[in-house]
Amino acid sequence: MVRQLTKAFSDGLHLINGTPKRATLYALDNDTLSGTGIEERLIELTSGRARLPTRPAFRGYCDETLVPLEFAISELGETNTGKDAHYFTLTERGRKFGMPLSIYCNQWEAENGIPLAKVLGTSSSPKSSKSPDNRTKILMFLEDNPESNLKEVSDFTGVNKSLISRHYRALENNGMVSSKSQKAEKHIKLTDKGISFLRDLIYPILDATLSEQALTDFYQRAIEIQERTDYRQTLINALNNHFSHQTPRGRSSNTRTK
Repeated sequence: MVRQLTKAFSDGLHLINGTPKRATLYALDNDTLSGTGIEERLIELTSGRARLPTRPAFRGYCDETLVPLEFAISELGETNTGKDAHYFTLTERGRKFGMPLSIYCNQWEAENGIPLAKVLGTSSSPKSSKSPDNRTKILMFLEDNPESNLKEVSDFTGVNKSLISRHYRALENNGMVSSKSQKAEKHIKLTDKGISFLRDLIYPILDATLSEQALTDFYQRAIEIQERTDYRQTLINALNNHFSHQTPRGRSSNTRTK
């Protein structure tokens, strides 16, 4: 039986599908920072060896994702020069759920060399796209229903067949699914990589939204990942990998090397 997505899990998908968004949350940690402060913290955390977005992007990640999803709160304050500035602080949800999400996903990206935005699709704001939810549903459906055709996937997800075809191509391009043709129909199944993606990343995140104890365990496992790895290098690799998959135009206009 295909597992149901929780609202908390869907919220998490709109955080994990963007490496710079996760890095922004990670930089906040237990501090209160402005967009400029977030940039400076990331330069420090990565020893200046990671590609970063332009400075205004950090406030945008907070205003458009972290605050609406209740991973952070915003308040107006003053800079050292007396100018007004927006400052951001992680909520309890941001610390207990968002932080381990960031750690887990950065580690996965660094190990697999694929930005999660490539796998799950992008969303500029939590309500602007259902791609992350729909692609996750497709993968979970195929685990329980291998060799399904596009119509069967469409019927389960409630997404029209043309969009399912688009999601399928993205998942296939990133090695998550494969297909074979039978009687003029394309039948899809998970690859080993797709199965691993669900079991190593997606299901632990989903489980963490089901009980307080599961969330505590999820947090503790994330801290263990951080402690047993060179997490500074993991963060550098995840950010650089993200921007290496952007178009040349996107890199020149939206990122810079620190």
